[in-house]
Amino acid sequence: MVIQIRKLLYGAVPLIACLMLLSVTTAQGAAETGGASPLPSGSVFLDKVDTERYPSLPAPASPPLLRWNFGGKRVVSYKITHDIVVNRGGAEGKAAPPGVQSLHYKGSIFVRSDRQGIAQLSAENLLLTIEIVVPGKKRPITREVQVPAMVVEEMKEDGTGKISGASNVILMTALFPLPSTPLVVGESVAASARIPVTIAGATVNLDGSTEIALADYVKIDGAKCAKLVTTFDLSALDLPEALKGRSTARLTGRSVFYFDLKRRAFHSGNAALLLSTREEGVPSMDQDNFIAVDYWKR
Repeated sequence: MVIQIRKLLYGAVPLIACLMLLSVTTAQGAAETGGASPLPSGSVFLDKVDTERYPSLPAPASPPLLRWNFGGKRVVSYKITHDIVVNRGGAEGKAAPPGVQSLHYKGSIFVRSDRQGIAQLSAENLLLTIEIVVPGKKRPITREVQVPAMVVEEMKEDGTGKISGASNVILMTALFPLPSTPLVVGESVAASARIPVTIAGATVNLDGSTEIALADYVKIDGAKCAKLVTTFDLSALDLPEALKGRSTARLTGRSVFYFDLKRRAFHSGNAALLLSTREEGVPSMDQDNFIAVDYWKR
């Protein structure tokens, strides 16, 4: 889904998942934040992306424009899991706060269309398990929380729509990317991207781009699917003058999704995403995400 990211928090967590991070350079990251720890090079979950080995199929004679089918009343269902690891480091000259926070979401996604060309995408039945590892404690602190549904309203067949509420925009944005134009295998198309982040208590925009590539056509459960590989790289902070040179952030990641040509719906996919922020006098934050989605034939 190619939509503009507008919000960034999964409840109280610095949002569940953003699309994520790669530093401009380690030296530049340190210089921009007054000696803070450098930005990491990428998500630790990247090796979990693109692990499936489906048989290749010939490409269609004419490159198709990949679009959902919202031609009438229809419900497409998916199962989703989302793992997040949040690491916080110490601010310059200060000790790091104790503990590593791990979060695991599981639930369902429904794409419901009931009128021509329009649908609603909702993430529902979301159970969040929070685990905090505290130094000196034998067992982690664990909590379970039921998370409210997250919705994309007025979703069009190209995947664009409006995200409702202030939660989990990263997750909703990472899902189901579709290229804006027909592609042949090996081609890609880029688009601008924007996500709000919190710096020094203020909400500012983090700008960058996404690039969707058509990597192959493959056979999955007898269906012909387009394999779409998306990369994310956002690093331009729109900061007020008072914060320029004192803060930096970057969001990078990679996803692989499979689009069923006959059903005109996604079959499955996953994404590894990392968001990092650095501010003067504030503990560094790295939020690593892994999202997995599978078609659920109810």
